[in-house]
Amino acid sequence: MLLDVGLEEANKALIDRCVARFGAVHVFFANAGVSGAQKTFWDTTADEWNRTLRVNCVGVGMGFKYAALQVGPQPRNFLRAVASRSLGGRPTVKCSRLPQL
Repeated sequence: MLLDVGLEEANKALIDRCVARFGAVHVFFANAGVSGAQKTFWDTTADEWNRTLRVNCVGVGMGFKYAALQVGPQPRNFLRAVASRSLGGRPTVKCSRLPQL
């Protein structure tokens, strides 16, 4: 399923489709992201900043919102977010586990 994760309705549709197909959501892994404009921050336009924030922040938040509504308080269910970046040409990955609901 292709979707724009920066759109709330796309995140809701994704979770609804998973529930319809699999009956439940037990794990949600947010890993979509964009690196933003490839130029200095003072040359970056508001539209470029907004796209980056919409995908990397709002998208994760909306995905978690709709996943959390389906995951519920079951002990084996969890939400997970991963962010990656490149430092000096070396990729790094950060992963965090959110508290269980």
